[in-house]
Amino acid sequence: ERMPENFTINELDLFSHYFFYELLELWDWKLDQRFISMPRFARDLTEDGKELLSMNNVLNYLLDSYKPLINKADLQFMHAMKAEKWQIYTAKVRGMLVTQPGKAPSTIRIDHLDRHDDEDKNKKKLRFPEIVHFGLKPSQLCYAGNAEYQ
Repeated sequence: ERMPENFTINELDLFSHYFFYELLELWDWKLDQRFISMPRFARDLTEDGKELLSMNNVLNYLLDSYKPLINKADLQFMHAMKAEKWQIYTAKVRGMLVTQPGKAPSTIRIDHLDRHDDEDKNKKKLRFPEIVHFGLKPSQLCYAGNAEYQ
């Protein structure tokens, strides 16, 4: 494969620092400049060609995507949505990273988006859906093997 164009090593280092340390908070992951992460944003060209886009396009995509998952104004519409439409919406956002600066962890992957229709109808209060992330906890940090907690 040819060496990609439209990038510099410095901008890839800056992007890697932002993505891995600031967004994903992988502070103990040291690459020591031996490896360079390069997001591969491409566009299709005519006659089955592809062009790798520059980091400018990657950053523009991230900036354009930085918006609330569900706006407060859309809550009524979201709760009135039929189950089939809700499944289509959740399929679109499944696997996306969502971030809330100041929280720990600040960024998680959406594995499931859960709305509580039955509870909300009884309380007459609209709530934002809950983001579900199926994370793994090391066995040393959980109570699963401790008989005292079973």
